[in-house]
Amino acid sequence: MNVSITDLLEPVPHRKNRMGVKGTATTVHRIARWWRTGITADEIAADYEQLSLAGVHAALAYYFANREKIDTEIEADIAEERKIVNEHSRHKRIPEKEAA
Repeated sequence: MNVSITDLLEPVPHRKNRMGVKGTATTVHRIARWWRTGITADEIAADYEQLSLAGVHAALAYYFANREKIDTEIEADIAEERKIVNEHSRHKRIPEKEAA
């Protein structure tokens, strides 16, 4: 049986309809972020039992075919994450020391 990349990937509705590994909530963006940190496809598949090696490679193939767009979206995601962390840490209430 021949398997096509479209058999391995599908949009993930609750992840901005971004492409992901079929049957999981893991997006191409997430796999690309792991790969960009130096984690290999084999390591990703081994660390996340819901991901097949074929699914990881399909996600990476999709990433490389759409790299400029996905990298731009990843950078926007990272900027948004940093903004949220900064806002949270600024608004975090520091308890006053108890009177001695």
